[in-house]
Amino acid sequence: MYWYPFNGREAGFLLLVFLSSAVFSRLQPYFVPASLIPYTYVFVLLFLFLAYFPLARPLDPLKLARFLAVLVGGIYALWIVIRQVLIRQTFSETTVIILAGAFLCPLVAGWCYRLATGRGARR
Repeated sequence: MYWYPFNGREAGFLLLVFLSSAVFSRLQPYFVPASLIPYTYVFVLLFLFLAYFPLARPLDPLKLARFLAVLVGGIYALWIVIRQVLIRQTFSETTVIILAGAFLCPLVAGWCYRLATGRGARR
């Protein structure tokens, strides 16, 4: 795994995705039923990444998607271990759903973008 060389456009829109997901996660409990929170969060994260790829227009979307999957999934895994396991000492299916979504959303969005535009190397 290597560090993907972001340009200014890709980094700026990624920051916007992170900020939007943080704001949504804070506001979500006010208008989404508690049983649907992990599913709606994964759906919104997928929507944000589906919007990210056309805005950022990467040269190789699959390389960026793999890097973002490791980056976002690693951040969520670290957050889950610290907050859910060490502090609260709880681990539920909700955390598994969110972690799986964090790993899969960038991959699905990158694949859809590559499919729509034909960018990137085919293997």
